[in-house]
Amino acid sequence: MRTRIRSTIQDRDKLFKQALDATEDLHKAAGEYNTTRERNEQLTKQTAGMTAVMREKGIDPATDPGSVVPTVEGLVSKIERKAGGQLVEVTIGADDGLKAGNTLEVSRGAKYLGRVEIIQTSPDKSVGRVDRKSQQGQIQEGDRVATRIKL
Repeated sequence: MRTRIRSTIQDRDKLFKQALDATEDLHKAAGEYNTTRERNEQLTKQTAGMTAVMREKGIDPATDPGSVVPTVEGLVSKIERKAGGQLVEVTIGADDGLKAGNTLEVSRGAKYLGRVEIIQTSPDKSVGRVDRKSQQGQIQEGDRVATRIKL
């Protein structure tokens, strides 16, 4: 009889421990749910605000962020003339968001000089080929380059 009582008490204790563990897991899950719900509300408000700002600035919120060229500015740091074209090295690179295929506008003061297509990037500089069709002046070291022209 004592053995049976002892066995019953041990079974009850195991079940009680399982109930405690399940209750603890439930409380953890409820806490994580509340934290996630609050963060979701914050992000929803932030997204709504950014969408309003984008529309105000004339940017379509549905635009793929990967297709947007960042607005960055730098300088021409080196020029190399080769048969078949002119290459320029600029002081902005992949860390600034530039990729091969992006174009930069080149200017000196208020004078527009032309366009450069980026062919190679490194973290802090890029190399581009001068577009002869758009060239309106001789590009020199120290000229300003930008993804959007600001005169």
